[in-house]
Amino acid sequence: MELKDFKFELNDRQKKARQELVEALRVNPTIIRFMERYNCPFEVVEENVFRFRDWLMELDRVNRLSESELSENPDLGGYVNLYYDDKQKVLLDEYKVLPMAQRIQDESAYLDAYRIFPLNKSLQVASFENINLDRENLEYISAYNTLIKFADNEELGHYLYGDLGVGKSFLAACLTNHVAKRGQSVAFVSVSDLLSHIKKHFGQVDYTLDVLKGVEFLVIDDLGAEPISAWGRDEVLLPLLNSRLENFRKTLFTSNYPMDMLEEVYSLDSRGSVDKLRSKRFVDRILAISSPLEIVGENRRHLCAKNNKKVL
Repeated sequence: MELKDFKFELNDRQKKARQELVEALRVNPTIIRFMERYNCPFEVVEENVFRFRDWLMELDRVNRLSESELSENPDLGGYVNLYYDDKQKVLLDEYKVLPMAQRIQDESAYLDAYRIFPLNKSLQVASFENINLDRENLEYISAYNTLIKFADNEELGHYLYGDLGVGKSFLAACLTNHVAKRGQSVAFVSVSDLLSHIKKHFGQVDYTLDVLKGVEFLVIDDLGAEPISAWGRDEVLLPLLNSRLENFRKTLFTSNYPMDMLEEVYSLDSRGSVDKLRSKRFVDRILAISSPLEIVGENRRHLCAKNNKKVL
């Protein structure tokens, strides 16, 4: 079969529009700078008028992006740039990223250390360095200092407990962000989300648990807030904690319940069945892994909502 080279002639209206575009590009400051930078003759611009038009539109798009937009989606800062090879006399494409977008990508690269469950956006800003200890009570300062040391010492775990909104999850995220930024593997998951994930992806239950067993730092958030079930306690949480205890992996719990209430909480499931022995067996693993750290204070969510500030 013979291939033919099809060429399409522009009609008069299209020719006029093209010529107007050529003249607009001739005096465009960005095009003038391009020609000066690459020693590019205007004939190249004229021959590739629509590529240059699209390039200018793309530059306009990325230059209009705000930092908040790029923070939401750094990929928006990528674009196809044009450059001219004066030696080869050819117009070429290259993929580039806005410096601001690149900075944001670099700053958020530590999030790749989180396994299975992405960290909530509200906790991605959590950092020990950003906490003003002058405003905190003694219990909070004690927990703060303990967790900083926990990142490097031989302790296996801690159990952060306290009322709703006092900052337990934020402090836990300060720890995981801290170790993630130095390249250690972490996972941060509420018990409710973990059980929901396993039910939804039941065929991957072994994979999910193997990953959580193996990460260097694991935060089990909101322990006791999930609908209590024998399956969740004995088939998911117990083997996970057993493995981390036996392999000396660091684990941090957060909960609204003091440790001495856990046996009662986990002995009664959502169906009304009572099993004190299995509950004691499960809670013993938590006691073996962790030591209690109480946090007291006002509900930060309520305070920040009143003051229109982010939760710390």
